[in-house]
Amino acid sequence: MIRRRLAGGGCLLALLVSTLVVSAQPRATEPPATASRAPGLDPAARAEAERNALEGQRAFEAGDYATAVERLGAAHEVLEVPTVGLRYARALEKVKRLVEAEAVYAEVVAYDASWMPDAYRSGQEQAQGEARTERAALRARIPALTVDLEGTMSSEDEAAITITVDGETVAHEKWSAIPVNPGVHRVRATRGEETLADAEITAVEGEKTTVPLSLAATPPPASGEAPRPGASEPPVLDAKRRSSPLRKGLIYGSLGVGAVGVAAGAITGILLLTKKRQLDDGGCHESDGRNVCPRDQDDERDAYNALRPVSTVGFVVGAVGLGVGTTLLVTQRRADEPGVQARVGLGSVTIEGRF
Repeated sequence: MIRRRLAGGGCLLALLVSTLVVSAQPRATEPPATASRAPGLDPAARAEAERNALEGQRAFEAGDYATAVERLGAAHEVLEVPTVGLRYARALEKVKRLVEAEAVYAEVVAYDASWMPDAYRSGQEQAQGEARTERAALRARIPALTVDLEGTMSSEDEAAITITVDGETVAHEKWSAIPVNPGVHRVRATRGEETLADAEITAVEGEKTTVPLSLAATPPPASGEAPRPGASEPPVLDAKRRSSPLRKGLIYGSLGVGAVGVAAGAITGILLLTKKRQLDDGGCHESDGRNVCPRDQDDERDAYNALRPVSTVGFVVGAVGLGVGTTLLVTQRRADEPGVQARVGLGSVTIEGRF
């Protein structure tokens, strides 16, 4: 809605602001005079708006577009005349706020200047004509985003989804062409409090960009049922999740200890057989469970007796290690997962498996 805050003798202010922007080419001239009266406005508010309009014009001509946006925006909010609105829209363009600039151009074009006296109306209508032309050229430069929801869903499911761009909700009918300013934007798809997908996209001036959002194929919760945490991502237990690093360490550590134990037992067993043969050849024999040997075979006998427990301990440790490791492996293994198998032979241990 356009508010008329200038009337009758207050049209002098229209003459003021018409001199600000009527020319499409800014000139570094002395600032125009301000109006002394503007009926319908509080005098203090009027003076502040006039000051903002003048300072905004100077900032624009000096290339300080951020200040121009701030000052002209404040003046436009109060004065609402086409000339000030036109300069404000131009300043917004300069700082790449194209969407906002297009909206201000539209306001300027829609202003009703017919109530103004002829002497002042022509300048305002000229500003409106320039705004109409510049708006048409600007619209081709505004980037647009097209939301592409990937995944099978019913129309009811899609209706339950909300799309936001930089936190602002976008109406469903605009998903195919969302006007945005050039730069980086965050696009998010939600259902209630649940975030289904989001993407960061860079919009380029004058280009249309498709934003693919891959949605989880899960139905919305039943009426009155709160969404379950993680409902959009069903749990997946793969081999890596099931087998923690600690469990893997225990499995392969036990198998390794078992293999070393069996190997030690087998090697010492072979040495024992060799020693026994040597003792027999040297005249040793068993008597009451003890090896009785000639005096010159005492050292060989002692070495033989020292090796006997080593072999036994090796086989015991090997059996326990292989047993524990195999048990842990079997309890976590599936038919389609890697498998390990240990083969024990005299003096050798072989581990085979699928990895």
